[in-house]
Amino acid sequence: MSQKAYVDFYETYLPSPAGADVVAKLKATKSEEEYGAIALKAGNAAGFDFTLDEAKAVMKNSQAKLERDGAAGELSEKQLDSAVGGATYSSSALVVNIGGSFASTSLAAKIGSKQMSTVMCPW
Repeated sequence: MSQKAYVDFYETYLPSPAGADVVAKLKATKSEEEYGAIALKAGNAAGFDFTLDEAKAVMKNSQAKLERDGAAGELSEKQLDSAVGGATYSSSALVVNIGGSFASTSLAAKIGSKQMSTVMCPW
């Protein structure tokens, strides 16, 4: 049993297709105890060997790091420098590009006859 097992559960299992139902249940929780019970049951069932106390310790340490490194929702100068993205109107669709140093994605949505253009430069 270890805190690393909870981190692995959180970072690998929950984002996977197998973790989709668990994520929905976790998002619907109303208390820390309910969240912990669902995470513990699902994590142990998926082969991640951690205790409720270990999961709570990871969450507490993550919250402390967030408070120490910056308020929720605020990006550091380094994070801002590495952010890349923008939106453009192309062929009857709004295309939003979100990217960074390691990965990027593109989202498209029809917006009728409206034309929009926004460019965000990383320099």
